[in-house]
Amino acid sequence: MPPKAFISYSWTSPSHQALVKHWADQLLSDGVDVVLDIYDLKEGNDKYAFMERMVTEIRGRS
Repeated sequence: MPPKAFISYSWTSPSHQALVKHWADQLLSDGVDVVLDIYDLKEGNDKYAFMERMVTEIRGRS
């Protein structure tokens, strides 16, 4: 099973969001299963429920 990472970050600026996306893209290319709001959170979904679910899922894999 490939390693999985959930990336949580602050939306302080568009440049910061772009930097986080760059890191996530690099992890993906290195074979890490990345969960990131940009990829996985759909418009209209509850972002707090999304984050809670991701933390619970990641914790359950260790």
